[in-house]
Amino acid sequence: MAGKRTKAPEFRGFDGPRPDFKKPPVNEVVLSLQFEPLDEFNAAHIGVLWQKFRLRYPKTTTKGAIPPVIERFGELRPQTFSFSVVEAPEVPRCWFENKAGTELIQVQRDRFLFNWKQTAAREKYVRYERVRAKFLRHLKTFERFLQENNLGKIKPNQCEITYVNELHIGDGWLRYGQLAKVFAIWSGRHSDNFLKEPEDAVFRARYSMLSKQGMPLGRLHVSCDPRIRTSDGKQILRLEITARGAPLKKTRKAAFEFFDFAREYVVRGFASITSKRMHEIWERTDA
Repeated sequence: MAGKRTKAPEFRGFDGPRPDFKKPPVNEVVLSLQFEPLDEFNAAHIGVLWQKFRLRYPKTTTKGAIPPVIERFGELRPQTFSFSVVEAPEVPRCWFENKAGTELIQVQRDRFLFNWKQTAAREKYVRYERVRAKFLRHLKTFERFLQENNLGKIKPNQCEITYVNELHIGDGWLRYGQLAKVFAIWSGRHSDNFLKEPEDAVFRARYSMLSKQGMPLGRLHVSCDPRIRTSDGKQILRLEITARGAPLKKTRKAAFEFFDFAREYVVRGFASITSKRMHEIWERTDA
C-alpha cells in the first residue's frame, strides 16, 4: 500500500491589516539571496560586473565573504557551512555603493544583497515595495551577466530580509534599563525588592515562521542592544529583526514569494513585540 502523500507546504495567510506606522524607526532594510556557489565566478568577474552598476554605484569596497547560513529545524541554532575548496582561494564580497551612501549592492560567489540605509534623520523611510523593486532589477542585471559569461545560474537556497531599527532616547524611554516601556515581551519585574532597574540589558529571541499547514518554513530572529550612535553620540536601542528561510522552489519567483512572506513576519513581529505606547509614538495607523 502506497504511503500517504504529504501535502506541499503553502505560505500562510495573515489575519487583519498589516501593521503600518507613519514614523517607523527603521534605519536600514537588507534583502539577501543566498544560492548554490557559482564555481566559475571569481574575483576578476566582480570587476567586470561593476561596470554594469558603476554609473549609479561608483563607490567600491572589498570585504570578506559572508559564510553560508542554512536554517535547520530540530537544532539549537542555524548551521553555518563552508564550501571552500583547498585549490581555489576565497572569492571576496564586493560592495557597490551610491554617492549618497543610501543604497548598497553586495556580491559574492553565493550571495547577492541590496541595502537601503537612512543617512540623515530628515530622509524619509523608503518602503519595502521600492526596496524590493530595486533589488529585483539589480538581481536581473546580475543574472544576465552570469548568462552572458557562461557562469551558471542562480539556484536559491535561503532568503533573508533584515530590518534595523534605531529607537532614540527620549522617545518613550530614558534609560537603557527601561525595556519594559519599549517591549511588550519584557516585564521589567523581579521576584523581590533586592535588584532594581538594570543599568542596561540586551535580549535575543527566535520564532518559527510557519506554513499554512503549521510546518516551519524559516525563523524570525530578534535582537536588541544598547548603543551609542557614532554619528552624534546619541543613546539608542538597536533593534534588529531578521527573517530567514528556504524558498519553496529554487527559482527567482519562489525566492521573491518568500521575501514577501518574510516581510509580513518582520512587520507583524515588530508590532507584536513592541508596546502600544511606542506604537502611539510611531503613529500606528492600522489599529
